[in-house]
Amino acid sequence: MSRSLVPCPATPPMAVARPPQTGERTYDIEVITPMFGGSAIPRQVDKENPVRISEIRGHLRFWWRATRGASFTTVSDLRTREGEVWGSTKIPSAVKIELAISQSGQPCQIDGYPGYALFPFQKDQQQQAAQGQVGVRFRLRLRYPERLDVDIAAAMWAWVNFGGIGSRPRRGAGALYCATEAPASRDHMQTWQRGKVEE
Repeated sequence: MSRSLVPCPATPPMAVARPPQTGERTYDIEVITPMFGGSAIPRQVDKENPVRISEIRGHLRFWWRATRGASFTTVSDLRTREGEVWGSTKIPSAVKIELAISQSGQPCQIDGYPGYALFPFQKDQQQQAAQGQVGVRFRLRLRYPERLDVDIAAAMWAWVNFGGIGSRPRRGAGALYCATEAPASRDHMQTWQRGKVEE
């Protein structure tokens, strides 16, 4: 007696597990002033990967404190919340950062830029003047629990408008521009800033 084989059932599609209530924000960012330093080697820019995730995470932690820190009544409460968002020695960060360099830029000389801003990179008796990098562009994607959306939005808004990347950002080096976070024009600057602070 011959037997017939029963065909195997089709393989069910694999379900992609996603964390519940996942928020996501994507930013296209341009470095609009020459950036200096910021790599693992002092006074140098990594020409292939001028921007690093670890550096971005440090900047966002700083600007989170600057924008959200005043809402906590004690330092303990501030540190607890900071750990929940950006991680601590005991727990990992809830924020996942993805970075894609769309344009690594070109080297530039320090000549022509104010000495008070870039004096650590000027030529001296021991070493040559450092080179900067111009024309850097990158895309940043952040994934996080939705409950952190206000925290992420505040830190990113402050960083891309008032911060920078690399060394000497407080002196104007490595300034950032993100079209979705910038004011429409200088005429409405005060209204724009007041509205963002109140959000």
